[in-house]
Amino acid sequence: MSQSPTFLSLNDKPALLGLSSPDWQGAALQALDELGYKVHQAATHGDFIASFTQAPYQVVVIEERFACDDPGENRSLAYLQNLQMHLRRHCVIVLVGDSFTSFHALEAFQCGVHLVVNRSELSLLGQFIQKVVAENDLFYQPFREAQRRAIA
Repeated sequence: MSQSPTFLSLNDKPALLGLSSPDWQGAALQALDELGYKVHQAATHGDFIASFTQAPYQVVVIEERFACDDPGENRSLAYLQNLQMHLRRHCVIVLVGDSFTSFHALEAFQCGVHLVVNRSELSLLGQFIQKVVAENDLFYQPFREAQRRAIA
């Protein structure tokens, strides 16, 4: 169920969802809405990749089995994992699935994402996203400051 993307303004905080389950979509939409994000949803891998390339999403929430039966067939996740850093530096990637231990740093690193969340803890998704976004901003602060100085 792809919905046409809404336009983004300079002050918007865009987020992209790649979730197959309506229950998971509802939990993620609620969490991101509470955090003030403007959410776009993708229904297929084509929609997901096209949306990601057209807007600077700050948060991406994707399911390990998004639009596929086996995690190895998830083209959207593979696309994100294989992006060069200068193309994915601007966003925090959250991977949701049954096989993860929520907020486990090594699992996230192995999956090439910032955060992994077990579906049983989707009620805490907003808190998890808030924490990982703050950590990511803190990590990139010196880089962004150096960029600002170079431009000025």
